[in-house]
Amino acid sequence: MIAVADDLPLTQSKKLWLCALSRAENQGMAWDKDRRTVGNKWGTGPALVLGVKAKIKLPGDATWKVEALDPSGAPKAVIAEKTNDFRIDPSQKTCWWLITRE
Repeated sequence: MIAVADDLPLTQSKKLWLCALSRAENQGMAWDKDRRTVGNKWGTGPALVLGVKAKIKLPGDATWKVEALDPSGAPKAVIAEKTNDFRIDPSQKTCWWLITRE
């Protein structure tokens, strides 16, 4: 999922938020036999998240800085700079990225 983070149209936005994950659930979460509900057996955090490996290409000629975000949403590492294509990977230990137009 990608969303604008500054209330501008995507083509004009200077800040994007990317969220990508394959699967997430609490530790100890207990599904019923049909895997349709957990009822009240939600387990406990922190959640276990299965990351995604992907190449992302943003349209247009703009260049972007990409930062991995920590669990609080604060930048923790620069992934790419001055580009419109980049890779995300589970080794980045996040499922959130901030993408800022340079």
